[in-house]
Amino acid sequence: GAKTKAFNKAMMKAGKSVKKIGRQMTTYLTLPILAVGAASVKLSMDFDKSMTKINTLVRGSSDDLGDLKKSVLELSDKTAQAPVELAEGLYFLESAGLKGANAMETLEQVSKASASGMGEMEALSVVAAAAQNAYGVETLSASDALDKFGVMVQTGMFNAEELSQVLGKQLGLASNLGISFDEVGALISTYTQTTGDATAASNGLSAIMMTFAKLESEPTKKQAEALDAIGMSAEQVKTMMGEQGLMATMQHLQTQFDSAGVPMADFFTKSQALKGALGVLGTQT
Repeated sequence: GAKTKAFNKAMMKAGKSVKKIGRQMTTYLTLPILAVGAASVKLSMDFDKSMTKINTLVRGSSDDLGDLKKSVLELSDKTAQAPVELAEGLYFLESAGLKGANAMETLEQVSKASASGMGEMEALSVVAAAAQNAYGVETLSASDALDKFGVMVQTGMFNAEELSQVLGKQLGLASNLGISFDEVGALISTYTQTTGDATAASNGLSAIMMTFAKLESEPTKKQAEALDAIGMSAEQVKTMMGEQGLMATMQHLQTQFDSAGVPMADFFTKSQALKGALGVLGTQT
């Protein structure tokens, strides 16, 4: 009887231990495995949804979805970016007008730039797409655009993520005025060397460009008088910009206005434009 009681007691103790181990396995092993499995299923569903959205909403077809998925998954292995993120990036790029092989090439360059710390994929996609749309794919590839963006980051003093979110807005007007992507970058980098503010640099550039854009069609009385004082016309300013670039034109105007005793504010009549011009014509130039 004593031996039986001792045996029963030992069995009960062992049973409690097994029960405790079971609870621990459920908490630390089974449930996490189930959670990972559920997350994987959700990611797979999100990926499929994104790819279908590209094919139906952007491409207008459900054909070749398998090939498109394969290309994105291969790029995911190559760049270590999540397939869902790549699919969303591709959707944005194709929505912006980039197609076929160029869209995939741009996506690869954007994912590499994002992995290197230059910014989020969405913001960098805006830069790459806007640059190609503004200057033409034949003139500026995604690789070139992001390389030049990298130079802006290296030579300026600002947060790369901040600039990537605002730069694309300026490129259409810059291209129409004949201002190269290189010069856009140089102006922004120069401005930020004393301010550290990419958004202010972008706004200043925008105001400067609007000054010259309006000058071509209808200069104000003040602007006309300022230019007359240095023996120039609006048409001559436009020609100089086309031949020598925006920065050289502004430096020439500054020198001539100083010699003639004409305030820069008489030409750059908007405060944001004046602030932008003075921000790139200092000793850091």
